[in-house]
Amino acid sequence: MMDLMTRISEPQLSIEFSDEQNAVRSSTANEVIVNACPGSGKSTLLTQIIFDNPKSKILYLAYNKAIVQSVQNKLPTNCEVATLHSFGLKVIKENMTVEINPSKLYPYGTYMARDLATKHMAIDGKQTESSMQKTCDRFNIEYNFILEALHITQRSFDEVSVVSFQDMITFPSMFNLTIEPYDIVLIDERQDLSKSQFNLVNSIPRERLIMVGDDQQAVNFFAGADPFQAKVINSSFPSAEHFRVNETFRCPKLVIELAKQFHNNIVGSKPGGLVKHEDFDKVIYPDHSLVISRTKAALIKMASHFIKSNISFKVKPAVLADTIKFVQHAIKNEKSVQMAISHLKDDMGKRQEEYKSLGWNQEIVKQKYLAAIEIMNQGTTFPEIGAFCRAISFRSNNGKGPQLATGHGSKGLEAEDIFIVDRGACERIAQRCDKRWQQEAENNVNYVMATRSLKNLTYI
Repeated sequence: MMDLMTRISEPQLSIEFSDEQNAVRSSTANEVIVNACPGSGKSTLLTQIIFDNPKSKILYLAYNKAIVQSVQNKLPTNCEVATLHSFGLKVIKENMTVEINPSKLYPYGTYMARDLATKHMAIDGKQTESSMQKTCDRFNIEYNFILEALHITQRSFDEVSVVSFQDMITFPSMFNLTIEPYDIVLIDERQDLSKSQFNLVNSIPRERLIMVGDDQQAVNFFAGADPFQAKVINSSFPSAEHFRVNETFRCPKLVIELAKQFHNNIVGSKPGGLVKHEDFDKVIYPDHSLVISRTKAALIKMASHFIKSNISFKVKPAVLADTIKFVQHAIKNEKSVQMAISHLKDDMGKRQEEYKSLGWNQEIVKQKYLAAIEIMNQGTTFPEIGAFCRAISFRSNNGKGPQLATGHGSKGLEAEDIFIVDRGACERIAQRCDKRWQQEAENNVNYVMATRSLKNLTYI
């Protein structure tokens, strides 16, 4: 084996690593857990660890396809890089003959029951009504879908020859499939792992496991991430060596001071920066800037402003797809836009009362309706609303102008100029949360939004 100090003294990346980063690189522990602040070079650190270990067989499980695509051609041949889903599918194919069908659950039941079943499998719920009820409470889904969802999950587990997106994660550990061993397994964004994803990771035979992430950037609970992931990891690996990487290379000092309102574990020496407040109608948005909001209603309002002002902008189709679909369903049998808005407001009130009776956060369902109503306010006729929906649906993410993103969707992005709309939204939602982890998640969203800034941060 190559001498450790020889390895870390010859970095393959032309970067001067900090003492915090080098401490991680120098560790020989079987399990290493790293908490790294925004902009601290998590992906760069993992890449260097790969170069530090040229004789090891390494598996790098990245958070998404974008990370895989950005690094796969830069890594040496001793490293396999994949998303969790693509790795899980590879394991399944090595053990079984299967057909891939992302719509596997479609014939099994109604949309809401399928959605509940998928979320239940993601959080590794048990096949019982009481366990499914906890999933309903977690994701604000009505209990009347439980029996149908249990039927769907059972059918999914029985039909193992067909693999859905969630099956790629669930099947390898559920059926104890054979997985080839690795010397080192690297995990990026470990704070966003769901229970089923953690089970997959933990089922991989390996000599060493290095998990990098940031508990203070844990925001994807709505997608199934385990809010107690840090406790699960600590109890699963009691002998793990823990490190903090608190130095950011992204954010300038003034942005760091603002970010410390949400979390203190971030420092940096990058000079300059600007934090300010601007009125909605006075802001100039440079190309490649980022406009972020916790609420979709505020993003829709921004999109309307850009369209009316003939300002080019970008938005990923998935950002507003659910809201547009909700609007299309809401107007299906309506005679006028005003009548449709009135019915939406009435339904919003009823749904808030339902959420209140179940002990769920009313603000979540309120924001869903307010986003739909904001779209409806963009026209007086259904054709005008349809034209607006098309206008915000077909905005190339590679075009000119600012990019619109939700607070959750901004994770992984950065820009010199960050504009945050509806700053108080996270606080409003947090005030109605009855669980501490939900309140912390809203604080984390505020932190994530602020720390996208490479230079300037503006609150609108």
